[in-house]
Amino acid sequence: MNKTVLIIAIILSSSATYALDTIKTIRGEKIPTEVIAYEWSCDSKGLNKAIETDDFSQLTKAENKVFIESTDKNGTIHATKALASWGYWIITDDKEEADFILNFTYRFVGVGDVFGYVEFLNPENGNIMKTTKEVNSMMSMDFNSKRAVIKKLVKKRIKPLFR
Repeated sequence: MNKTVLIIAIILSSSATYALDTIKTIRGEKIPTEVIAYEWSCDSKGLNKAIETDDFSQLTKAENKVFIESTDKNGTIHATKALASWGYWIITDDKEEADFILNFTYRFVGVGDVFGYVEFLNPENGNIMKTTKEVNSMMSMDFNSKRAVIKKLVKKRIKPLFR
C-alpha cells in the first residue's frame, strides 16, 4: 500500500524530490523508502515523459561540454555565438566528447515570425532530458528573426534553468 501511495504522489505532482526516508507501518515498524527526483518533459511529439533530474543536473553543470545542433547551419552559428557570450559551458565541435547536446529547433510562421524551442539530449542514447517552452521572435528589435528567436531561447529559457 505504501508503494502505491508513493507512485500516485509522483504521478500527481509535477516534480518530486530525492529523499531517503522511513515510513511507519501499522505495527510501528520503520521501512526505508527512496524517492528519486523526476521532472516531466514534453518530447517533440507532445508526449510527456518523466526523467531523472540527477542525470540532467549532472550532464548540464557549469564547465561541461555541449554540442550544438540546429535546423540549419546558420542556426548553429547563432546558437554558438549566443552560448559562447554567456560562457557557462564549453562548446565542442565533436559530438562524441560532449556531455550533452542542445538541439535548437525552429520554424517560420508567416512573414518574419519564427517559433522555436530547445531540447537537451543525452549523447549516450539520444534521449530527450528536457524540452523548453516555445518562444517566438515577435517583439524583437533584431531584423534577423532566426537569430532573434535563438537569442531569446538562450536568454529566456536556458539561462533561468541554471541561475
